Amino acid sequence: MPSLQEIQKKVKHAQEEIKDSKNHPEKLNTVRHVLWPDIKGDLGQPFDNIGWPVRRNIGFIIHKRLDEQDLQGGAYPTIDVGQLKIDLEAGRVQATEPAQVHRWLPY
Repeated sequence: MPSLQEIQKKVKHAQEEIKDSKNHPEKLNTVRHVLWPDIKGDLGQPFDNIGWPVRRNIGFIIHKRLDEQDLQGGAYPTIDVGQLKIDLEAGRVQATEPAQVHRWLPY
């Protein structure tokens, strides 16, 4: 069973791979085919007493933020999974299901 900290490590690793992809484009494949499916799978399992709707919405937000990372070398704001959980539970953040069209990361 994953923990919020383990998911945070995977998200951070995915962001680092995206950042490095401007010099090594093949790193996007690692995110696309290994890291994102692993993160998504972890969010599908119960952990840390976080209910399914919150876990699902955390997944939607992480996907959106990874999919929209500036692949041309711009800013890479850190995705804080713990803060996402707090914001979702408090209603400060809205999550929407990913659209059918993605920049590069399929849901």
